[in-house]
Amino acid sequence: MLTKTHTMKSLLYYSICLLISPFSQQVTSANIIINEIDCDTEGTDNMEFVELYDGGAGNTSLNGLVVVFFNGYNDLSYSSFDLDGYSTDTSGYFVLGNSLVPGVDLIFPNRRLQNGADAVALYEADGTDFPSGTAVTTLNILDAIVYATDDADDPGLLILLNIGEPQVNENMFNEKVSHSVQRMPNGSGGFRNTSTYFAGYPTPDAINKQPVVIDTIAPNIVCKDGIAYLGKDGTASIFVSEIDNGSSDNCGIDRLTLSRSSFSCSDLGAAADIDKVWVNEIHYDNEGPDVGEFVEIAGTAGIDLSGYNLLFYNGSNGKVYMDSPLSGVIDNEKDGFGALPFFIPDIQNGTPDGVALVGHENAVIEFISYEGGLTATNGAAMGMSSASIGVSEPSSTTVGYSLQRTGVGSGGGEFIWDGPITGSPGSINTGQEVKSPSGVVITLTGEDINGNVGSCRALVTVLDSIKPTAVCTDINVYVDAGGQVTIEPAALDGGSADNCGIIDWQAGRTIFSCSEIIVHEALWINELHYDNAGGDINEFIEIAGTAGISLGNFEVYLYNGTNGAVYGSSPLSGVIPDEGNGYGALYFLIPDMQNGAPDGIALVEDGRHLVEFISYEGSILATGGPAAGVGSTDIIVDESSSTPIGFSL
Repeated sequence: MLTKTHTMKSLLYYSICLLISPFSQQVTSANIIINEIDCDTEGTDNMEFVELYDGGAGNTSLNGLVVVFFNGYNDLSYSSFDLDGYSTDTSGYFVLGNSLVPGVDLIFPNRRLQNGADAVALYEADGTDFPSGTAVTTLNILDAIVYATDDADDPGLLILLNIGEPQVNENMFNEKVSHSVQRMPNGSGGFRNTSTYFAGYPTPDAINKQPVVIDTIAPNIVCKDGIAYLGKDGTASIFVSEIDNGSSDNCGIDRLTLSRSSFSCSDLGAAADIDKVWVNEIHYDNEGPDVGEFVEIAGTAGIDLSGYNLLFYNGSNGKVYMDSPLSGVIDNEKDGFGALPFFIPDIQNGTPDGVALVGHENAVIEFISYEGGLTATNGAAMGMSSASIGVSEPSSTTVGYSLQRTGVGSGGGEFIWDGPITGSPGSINTGQEVKSPSGVVITLTGEDINGNVGSCRALVTVLDSIKPTAVCTDINVYVDAGGQVTIEPAALDGGSADNCGIIDWQAGRTIFSCSEIIVHEALWINELHYDNAGGDINEFIEIAGTAGISLGNFEVYLYNGTNGAVYGSSPLSGVIPDEGNGYGALYFLIPDMQNGAPDGIALVEDGRHLVEFISYEGSILATGGPAAGVGSTDIIVDESSSTPIGFSL
């Protein structure tokens, strides 16, 4: 039978008084500490021990000391060991333990040292001072350790330690039967301090050796697809946070990087070469006994699901309660996509519970839950929060129904969960249209603090939502011998621009004839006043234009720059006078005009034809009214609360 050796020691220190001469060296027990203990060993607990240490002085007398074991059940002593007549060895160690423990100096019976929550204390006292059943005391205490194997803290024993020092867990690494708890570095921490105790392989009667910890587990890098909107300059950027979908690592991720983060107009509509796979349908509960429970996996045709598996998570504790390996190749049902069902009995009914789709190298592809959200506490998804699907199956669900993804998309996250509705295991769902993905495939790479690397691929869809800026110029055209003239729409361009370039021109009309009106009329917003020192007075808008134009079918609409909505309107009236050269102006008092920043004014004919849309103190995009969808022209100048009365723009 294999037995353990211990690698960590617990120490109790006393002050050292050394008298050194050419002829002699005297040592005392004042430097003794508890250095290591092992309470739970493999098999019948026949390798238990407590190790004392004198700091390396060696041959230190232990006269006047006693080791006491305290029971956490009632906080009373259950064993004591008088150390009169004993001393540490030449290396400074003294071991109390079972007979099989290497280097043992004082033997106690097997299974004597309880597994916790319990305590071992060292006193400057006599063994007779601690008969069985003695209450916990700090009188004449030198050192102590309060220990456990996953037990709750024992406040009654913690008084043996200095304030704030912890109870030590021998099972801190889930290896209680092969680990002891020991001061690390050897002899460190000081009297009644336990913060330097560490679990490791036992080393009775020897120096505690720092274990070499190696992390070879790659980070679990989880991606989500992203969208990059092109700006006015025709470029777009995307950040790690927009692609990372809850990546994690056992020791923490040091950095996440993207293979590509910048995009341009040339990426619009790019065909994507990326495989997709997702949870597409699930059934877990119905009226009466549950029947036909299943999970359907959908994705790109041709994907071999061998090596994939489903982890089922219990929402009450976040732990895996079932692991189901997958197999088979996804068929091509339509447009390069298909689905495979996996009938799995005993899927839990919530609330909540979850399922993680796990791919090669233990990478979590998707982690969903029903009847609420949860956080995984073990398994491949450990530390990840689930995405709740938002629908559920009650115990009254009709047999044959399920929860399904519906809608249009090219990947799991683009669809919407629906149901319960009639199930379709093994087929693309009714009401679901799967489209081939388009966009740019990028890689998210994560590296942990120990140099392990993981990665995943994501699809970035590049979109251009900025309308071209159309700028018109007036032109003169001449009819031909037939009395007509045709123009090219581009001839009306006065410097139009677009972030990705203009590919087509259109004009409302391109053919003109002799019957066209050649008298050009013009109308515009010519002057306005909206703010002045003190209370605003005589706020107005002036309309100028060709003499003789009737304003009876014109209005001005006032726009709020905060939300682009209309906050007021005013009908106009009168006829533009001729003040010279065939032009004139009329003004209209409009109280309560907003002061920006920004706000806007639209001049509109017949309630729908936008003549002009200007703004002050910034630009706005109209969201309603006749100017809806149109960006304003900022007049650049503005009025302030210090503008003199009678001034205007």
